[in-house]
Amino acid sequence: MKLPLDLYSKEPMYAQIVSQLKEQIILGYIACGDILPSIRVLSSENEVSSITVIKAYQLLSDEGIIVSSQSKGHFVSDDAKEIISEQYKKGIGKNLLCAARSAAAIGLNDEDVCALLKTLWVKEVCHGDTLDEKEEN
Repeated sequence: MKLPLDLYSKEPMYAQIVSQLKEQIILGYIACGDILPSIRVLSSENEVSSITVIKAYQLLSDEGIIVSSQSKGHFVSDDAKEIISEQYKKGIGKNLLCAARSAAAIGLNDEDVCALLKTLWVKEVCHGDTLDEKEEN
């Protein structure tokens, strides 16, 4: 399993592995109950040390996203999608709180923020346009 890891990122490699595996689980590319590649295989295919993969797998295990079996390997837990969804919701909540505070600081009210969010949702999520593309044109 080759993961899109960024050698130049400030994010540690083990954290990138955790993020990539969570994303693949939440998107359904990896299903609950699936076996993950062995530490040796994931390490080799992604050109990272086995210690890096061990650390990533340990973090995922600590969060309840994967379960380990001594003789069988590492499996995605039955609750993995729900756990990851809750983690994502908490992150979204923090981002929305930060945005709400910024909006309030410049005098926007809740209706203004909702309208802005709806506009962004339609442009970004529904149509696939990105703000970066619009700004470049």
